[in-house]
Amino acid sequence: MTKKIMLIKPAYETDAVWDTVRTSQPLGLWWIGSLLKERAHEVRILDETVRAGALQKKVLFRREVAGAETKDEELHITYANFQAQKMQDFAAMTSVEFVDKYSSFFGEKIVRTMVRTGNTLEETLAEVSKMNPNIVGIPVFASCNYPSALSLAKAVKESFPEVKIVMGGQHVTALPDEVLQHDFIDYAVTGDAVQAMVKIVENEVLTRGRIHGGVLDLSNFPLLDMELMAENEYPLQPTHTYDTKGRKAVDYMFSKGCYRSCEFCVAGERENKISSTQLGRIDEQLQRFVDAGIEEIVVQDDAFLFKPERNLNEYLNLMKKHGLYWQDNGGIEFEGLTPAVIDQFLEYQLQGQGKINSLYVPLNPRTGQHSESALKDMRERFAEHFPHVKQLREAGIYVCTSEIIGYPGQSLESMNDDIKLHQELVNGGYVDKSMTFVTSTLPGTKLYRGYLQHIVNLNDWAAYSNFVPQSRTDKVQEIKSIERITIERNQQMNKVQKSYPWGSAFPNF
Repeated sequence: MTKKIMLIKPAYETDAVWDTVRTSQPLGLWWIGSLLKERAHEVRILDETVRAGALQKKVLFRREVAGAETKDEELHITYANFQAQKMQDFAAMTSVEFVDKYSSFFGEKIVRTMVRTGNTLEETLAEVSKMNPNIVGIPVFASCNYPSALSLAKAVKESFPEVKIVMGGQHVTALPDEVLQHDFIDYAVTGDAVQAMVKIVENEVLTRGRIHGGVLDLSNFPLLDMELMAENEYPLQPTHTYDTKGRKAVDYMFSKGCYRSCEFCVAGERENKISSTQLGRIDEQLQRFVDAGIEEIVVQDDAFLFKPERNLNEYLNLMKKHGLYWQDNGGIEFEGLTPAVIDQFLEYQLQGQGKINSLYVPLNPRTGQHSESALKDMRERFAEHFPHVKQLREAGIYVCTSEIIGYPGQSLESMNDDIKLHQELVNGGYVDKSMTFVTSTLPGTKLYRGYLQHIVNLNDWAAYSNFVPQSRTDKVQEIKSIERITIERNQQMNKVQKSYPWGSAFPNF
């Protein structure tokens, strides 16, 4: 029996002081929708952060979190005016003065100035009414957007009681029982939801509760159906990654899973083994992209350099065949930048149509490294790789990196040392930019399991973000000190680099 399924990426709710507004194609929903459409179901995907000009719809509100209680109140100031004043203060104030004015922490209470980016609930519900779906799927890609997803799920259930609500994503996988405490959610899918959604839609699952999707091999995922994403208009200048210079771009993954075990990331969890798509299907997918006017691929793999002598060479050959530009946003591991890999990248720059636009090479802490700068550690263990990075820049590739500050064992001294090291990295011509990330103790990670006690308030959902101060360290117990060092690092790095809105809440360009 054919069913009607609506998959909805909710509007974003982010901290207007500390966080950026970044959005892109929801690959998980896209794969789910594509498979359901292949099976003759009627599917519609709504990205409520961009559909119908939603990216320009921004409303400020005040969020107060005290214990388990959260209260939101609309603010009567425009986002543009708030940002203008914030950036004026950022330029004129010391880090101490800035935090005195903009800190989110007031004793037992957390107060954040938030921005909601996207269509209103009423606008989304109007689209639900038009389709009258049997099932609505809502993802929680990261814990920071959990409240927005809950608000949408509740509104849909109240307006359309017969509709089944399915929720999945990183947050649901980590905390399914907490999610199911809300009676307006019918199913909580943990793991990959592609096959699990088929079972729900086709009545193989009838009882409310948790559905384990498992960890699927990417080769079993469908080709992405371009028509499903057509009504969601993403800006030509991406909000989540380096400028594509007017080229139409799309996020894509050649592989999923990771062989590293970084404590801050769910991709490296033990069960997330690396899998990839067969080359023939990648070739067909790239052709679909080109036919739809795509000129640049934004690679989101967590392990793009896995077995580079085979996999990387094949991926590059296929992208070159289609004349595609590409950039990496998922992270190219610094340790993997061997001479052989560098040669493959440089060859891509020299032959045929299509170039490498940018590479994100994070210098984030590895497992067990809690007290010192990751950059300092990399300098000691992989000194020979730094000239390789410079070669990439000399070939016209934009290279950016990042460091996570506020890691469990860090002191203010080690974080200040890190600022100087990254300034040297930029001034030395090794990278174009170093982004300031703050420790996000994300549910489902080793960091969350081991350092839960460092989080000021577990219900402060907006702080589960790479940019928002959330946690103390073993040596820095005052959370405002983490806020101050975050501002200090942004201010100092802006003296030596161009910082863009896609990588900083405090851009200078």
